[in-house]
Amino acid sequence: MPAATVATAPITANSASSASPRASRGSPLRRAPRPRGRGAPRSVQQLLERRGVLSQLARDLPIQQSSLEWLRACIPPELAPHVVSVRSKPGSGSAQPGSAAATAELIVFADSAAWCARLRYVLAGLQQPIDARVGAPVRISVRVLMQTAASVRP
Repeated sequence: MPAATVATAPITANSASSASPRASRGSPLRRAPRPRGRGAPRSVQQLLERRGVLSQLARDLPIQQSSLEWLRACIPPELAPHVVSVRSKPGSGSAQPGSAAATAELIVFADSAAWCARLRYVLAGLQQPIDARVGAPVRISVRVLMQTAASVRP
């Protein structure tokens, strides 16, 4: 059987440029860049441990828990179960001009907006004991923290 001849045209730079938009700009064809130095994929837990987020949360938890217990003991008993959480932030440097100390912030979370309103009035009367416990002037804010059905206390 006679061999079939296939006519091939030589590939030139001009014929390659029509096939690729990169080649038309005068740059050679390249492969997509590969990630360098990334290694094996990491789990979310490994990433959080690497950044120290979990260790920071673990250090802050006992402080937040003791602050929550102290605050619940200071407010009226009918209001205490509606205080969900307490978070403190160190001074942010946003103190009044001329004052040396930055004002820290205490964020109190209640389970509904109605309890937030009552809690604001009670906490206004506790400003001095809270400042004394923290050791610096504290700005108090009250926010709503809605709880899911799984996290509601019995």
